[in-house]
Amino acid sequence: METTPTMVTVTCDMVEGCTQPVTHIDNKGYAYCTQHGVERRDCRPCRKLRGWELRRLQRGEQLTTY
Repeated sequence: METTPTMVTVTCDMVEGCTQPVTHIDNKGYAYCTQHGVERRDCRPCRKLRGWELRRLQRGEQLTTY
């Protein structure tokens, strides 16, 4: 019997209630949607998530490095 991993909804940490999909992460580990990630990049290191990183977050796993 195969088990499927439980998917976690990853939400934007910039504004409470933001429903846009997460695409960016900053050097402290906070996740942001595209709009907020680009805004955040103006004052802090923030980069676009790689596909495998987003999949790890959706599985509820941690990222080990920025």
